[in-house]
Amino acid sequence: MLSQINEGTALPSRFQDGGLFPSTRKLTLTDNLVLFRFRQSHFIGNGLGSHCEHHHVRHLRLHNNPLRTALDWCVSKLPLSFRSFLWNMWPKLFLPSRVLIKLRKPGWDEEFENEIHIYDHLRSLQGTVVPILYGRADSGDVPALILEDVQGVTPVAQQEPYISIDTLRSRLDTAYEALRPLNVMTGEIKLDNILLTKDRVVFVDLERDEIVDCMKSWKLWRRSSIEQLCRYYKIWLKDDCM
Repeated sequence: MLSQINEGTALPSRFQDGGLFPSTRKLTLTDNLVLFRFRQSHFIGNGLGSHCEHHHVRHLRLHNNPLRTALDWCVSKLPLSFRSFLWNMWPKLFLPSRVLIKLRKPGWDEEFENEIHIYDHLRSLQGTVVPILYGRADSGDVPALILEDVQGVTPVAQQEPYISIDTLRSRLDTAYEALRPLNVMTGEIKLDNILLTKDRVVFVDLERDEIVDCMKSWKLWRRSSIEQLCRYYKIWLKDDCM
């Protein structure tokens, strides 16, 4: 489970460091707070829920001050490779103020490690086709991933006006085409596993993705995956409009 603090609970001493984070006197404990350790640094974040109903995934807003807000903006303008260097070297200073924490599910050790492997293999597509993986963390002694908090929604969580089926198909085609040189097949063909942003599709939940050798089978899978997702979306549109 997530390491959480509720109203009236004292913070562990390692979080009472002042510095770049507010002191406990300035924290509002009416919200659930999530604690995690990342790169030997300890963090506190407000849990903001999730884009799905998965309890092991939480959006977090890290406690910061005006200095951190300014740094967020400056770092966002840097090349991804340099940002990655800063996140790894000085995470408490440069980790974005909005992140997503994804805990390893019980009995999913192999899938957890596979997701890390897939993210590493897709390093060149992080921040576009898949979220940025900032690294591994621990929350309440449970291994976790710290990921980019993508500003998007699943197709079934859209507000009107909905994107058209043709637009979804085009965005999926672009996203899958980006995966082709890296021979990655997404493991679960579900609308919950893609996010729609302003101009693209982002794949999430990569635990069961795999790297394949046969390009012929990849092309067949790509075509069938796009058609299956569009079929699911068409059914959802029909049901939602009834």
